[in-house]
Amino acid sequence: MKTRNTRKVLSALLALLMALALIPAAGFVTASAAGPNPNIVISQTDTVGEIQAAIMSSIAAYDVVTVTGSKTDVGDDMLLTIPAGKKVIWKAPYTGSTNYMVTLRGAGTFEVAAGGTISTTGSGHAIGNAATTDTVSITVSGGTVSISGNGGTAIDGWNGNVTVTGGTVQTTGNNSVAIDTYAGNVSVSGGTVSATAGKAIAGNGAGAININGPVTISGGNGAFNKQPVIGLSPYKATWSNNADGSASSTGNTYTWNASHKYVKIEAFAPTFAVSVVKGTANKTAAAAGETVTITADAAPKNQRFSSWTASAGVTLADAKSATTTFTMPANNVSVTANFVKTIFSTKYEAKFWNWVLFFLCFGFIWMWF
Repeated sequence: MKTRNTRKVLSALLALLMALALIPAAGFVTASAAGPNPNIVISQTDTVGEIQAAIMSSIAAYDVVTVTGSKTDVGDDMLLTIPAGKKVIWKAPYTGSTNYMVTLRGAGTFEVAAGGTISTTGSGHAIGNAATTDTVSITVSGGTVSISGNGGTAIDGWNGNVTVTGGTVQTTGNNSVAIDTYAGNVSVSGGTVSATAGKAIAGNGAGAININGPVTISGGNGAFNKQPVIGLSPYKATWSNNADGSASSTGNTYTWNASHKYVKIEAFAPTFAVSVVKGTANKTAAAAGETVTITADAAPKNQRFSSWTASAGVTLADAKSATTTFTMPANNVSVTANFVKTIFSTKYEAKFWNWVLFFLCFGFIWMWF
């Protein structure tokens, strides 16, 4: 009897373990699993058709669908329709050789985030809208989007906007383009955009190229095909006719030239001059908000330091101290050390006044008594 009960318990435990093994962990489902889910894990065994179907069924049921996992050796194109108000966040390495890795229809959003890679050795596009009537916004906030085939485009926005805030968008094939749009705008505020033997950013229609942060753009055939709108202010631009950035020129404004193969935009804080009369400063120029330390020169014979005088906008930490500090304003500054004459040299002045005080006190006591 005891043996029979033990077998029943063991059988029940085994059935429970088998059931638990079939339940996906942490709310994620594989692409081949039935039913929509906001979190999809792709695997090497999933076909492109299964991945596509899983995303499409999930985007119909949820506003945001996240794709993780990994798949390499992709040989088939994927077509996703993302309606307005819907979003697919791609965090999976997804690489292959097909000409059109991910093609988009609709008016929603497709984002490549940290951990995500969409890369192909083909010559079509890694990510792109299917036609001019499709306006899916393509965002790269991390990860990598790349294509290595000749004449390929890493991101083909057509009439959809392309936004890069981080990560890498790159091409390595001849006559390729990293980001290409027609009526859609390109906005880059972070990350790197490069085309080893092609053009980095091409806005071929009415769409604008906007640079809104510190970025590096390089292309063997040119960084841009038109003047970018630079919204970072103030900024410093570095540009070169060499894609590696050598033999560069710099300035606080950038004017596009088709020969420029390298353009770097970075934040720039202007500096203002620090002039010290009869003293020194630890900086000859400083940006607004920086701390500047000033020190008076050694006092001339029979003189001693008395105070500082400064130009408008300067507040000294201690105007009576021979060494003091101030916070740099947004203008040039002039500070002067002032000295006053003494009866004796500084070396003996304190002793002299001490003796004067002594005799005064002595005479007062003598008169009192």
